[in-house]
Amino acid sequence: MTMIFDSELQIAAGFNNVAGLESIAGIIASGDTRPFVAPRAWFNFSPGQQKIRLNQRLYFRGTQNAGWTFGFMTKNQWLHFSDTYCGGAFDGEVTIRTRLRDPNVFFNTNSIIYLPPPATTIPRLGKVNDIVIAIVAMGVL
Repeated sequence: MTMIFDSELQIAAGFNNVAGLESIAGIIASGDTRPFVAPRAWFNFSPGQQKIRLNQRLYFRGTQNAGWTFGFMTKNQWLHFSDTYCGGAFDGEVTIRTRLRDPNVFFNTNSIIYLPPPATTIPRLGKVNDIVIAIVAMGVL
């Protein structure tokens, strides 16, 4: 899987909030002095669960999904994601601007994001490495 840092990815709280989209790489969480590091998010799109028909042809079922991998995230940044986009919980409704199948094209989508529980992350020097924000139920606007 090929991934690149993508500073053009955007997010906004709530569905159908294209006007509220802001670049992730420009967000500075309260208590931090630097913005989020741009996530890696290229060629991480899945059209659903791959299945094989009786005629041996592939088809996909379920929902489209993707993920944004942050090389590291501070505690304040994790809390910002939880508070701003998940209402203080571990999942939330968002509008995002991301790349899907074609890495050269952006799509605005209504999506659900899942934050990993803090207990499953490994802190190092006040930050957590390789946090994956799962993105599911992607409905292109």
